[in-house]
Amino acid sequence: MDIPNTPALSYKFSSQKENIAFSTAFLKSNYNINIFLPQNHLCPTIPNRTNYIKWVSNLLLKYPLNLAEIIALDIGCGPSCIYPLLGITLNKNWSFLATDIDLNSVRIANYNISLNNMENKISTIHNTNPKTYFYPIRKNLDKSILAFSMCNPPFYSTENEKSLLSSIKTPLNRSPAVSTMSEKVTVGGEKCFLKNMIVESVAFKNRIIWFTSMVGRKDTLDHILKLLKHHNASL
Repeated sequence: MDIPNTPALSYKFSSQKENIAFSTAFLKSNYNINIFLPQNHLCPTIPNRTNYIKWVSNLLLKYPLNLAEIIALDIGCGPSCIYPLLGITLNKNWSFLATDIDLNSVRIANYNISLNNMENKISTIHNTNPKTYFYPIRKNLDKSILAFSMCNPPFYSTENEKSLLSSIKTPLNRSPAVSTMSEKVTVGGEKCFLKNMIVESVAFKNRIIWFTSMVGRKDTLDHILKLLKHHNASL
């Protein structure tokens, strides 16, 4: 990355340590967010996480909700808990329920929440059943209506697929993304993950107003658009 108007300065994302150092400094400098990012987990790319939050913010502005408070569900918050931290920093009236299937990620997420004094705005849940997405809210939340759910799903169906595609997509001067198995790999890959999420979401259509997710692959997008139309979802 070259820094504009300063030709003598540059930053090379050639290792996980450098990626973490940059993200940590960027969050502190731009958003006053304090964060601990473990070396063996995915280091979040801040610009696209911020764009996702801003996209949801614009969605809620375009279609105002008649809710006493804006509560969101982050499915797979990871140790960074980046979406709730950014979401609340940029939208003071939001609060989050953040889930993850990895207990250690939940513990580190709680630490990052405490670093930013957001314990009263973010609650975490260890989801012990990786085959479910929305059911934790039934056990851990009253009858409140959630404004939206968000998710950054795993891309790959196997570790071999992850290694192969990562090596193809990663530029020579950058290190491959470091992540745990649950962060990048799921049975059936991204397409199956989102298909199951859509099917389960039907049972929660009266509890969550907007169901949203990142999509990383074009063939996944085509597939889920057909599935959403099949379920008569509003797009």
